[in-house]
Amino acid sequence: PDPDPTNPTEPSDPGTGGPPTEDPEDPDDPPTGEPPDPDDPGDPGGPGEEEPPPVLQMGDSGPEVVKLQQRLLQLNWVYVGEAHGVYDQATKDAVERFQSAYGVQEDSPGVYGAATRKMLEAHTTEP
Repeated sequence: PDPDPTNPTEPSDPGTGGPPTEDPEDPDDPPTGEPPDPDDPGDPGGPGEEEPPPVLQMGDSGPEVVKLQQRLLQLNWVYVGEAHGVYDQATKDAVERFQSAYGVQEDSPGVYGAATRKMLEAHTTEP
């Protein structure tokens, strides 16, 4: 049976069975300006996104420090220690030398923050 245009209970768009809606995963859709939905894995900012990398400084330890030390070693001059995973004085000094040589001023001296990380990652490869 054909939809009755005088019957208001019929869908407004017979082709889709309802009013047209935006597909949140369609990259051609313009941004809606709505905040990200943390429960929607297809929405930017949802649980599918990684947390920003940590800021590293003297006294920290772990796999992120190992990656930092491995990147510093790739430069062949700024750090001469081992990638042992402890942010010690030698690591701090190497980060300060790197910051000074590459003009990184947004992070505190010797602290591996976002600006230093971005610059180091631009000049090294993933360990």
